[in-house]
Amino acid sequence: MGILQCAQLFEKAGGECAHVEMFHAIDAPEGYVGHVTTFQAAVHGFGSVRDLQKTRREIEGVHGKIPKGSNALGPLPKRSSLWFYDPRLRSYAVPFMGSDASVVRSTRRAMSNILKLPGAEKWMPQFGIYFTLRSRWSLFKLTLCGGCFQFLATKSWGRSLLLRFPGFFTCGAFSEAGPSKQQMANAKWLGTLYASGLVGGREK
Repeated sequence: MGILQCAQLFEKAGGECAHVEMFHAIDAPEGYVGHVTTFQAAVHGFGSVRDLQKTRREIEGVHGKIPKGSNALGPLPKRSSLWFYDPRLRSYAVPFMGSDASVVRSTRRAMSNILKLPGAEKWMPQFGIYFTLRSRWSLFKLTLCGGCFQFLATKSWGRSLLLRFPGFFTCGAFSEAGPSKQQMANAKWLGTLYASGLVGGREK
């Protein structure tokens, strides 16, 4: 929705949104622990990647390929595939592994190939989605746990280990108990979007 909103704002100004970068963050002054069911879904999702790829090919055969998006400013500037520091947010950023990017791509296909909306290409900025962390220690833990997760989740024995010891393999980020009521009451999920494009032939 945020990416579409950016595209609409540029369209109302008589221009075209070319790039959008979205940064997720968690503001949790009381700390936060995710419920293990979220972790379990991620494990099973990675374990079913081949089935998902097959399903996507089948959908592509029926509804066509996903449009590449706006070329008004050329390709989206490349970021490190591991992590980078963003001075605007004063945070470290890593590629977001959630389903957001898939939802955006599926929406583009629906708008262009299924609904055939006129001018749909102007609502399709190239995009990047990231998760941010304030400290190097948090970045280190995420990198370590993420590397272990990617290695283990592709193997049946590895998935068994992950599901059996979620707290160990996430440095305590997930548990059977999940967050406390106080943690939930004081936690926020934040999304920051930076958009650029052309308005009146000038980059904005």
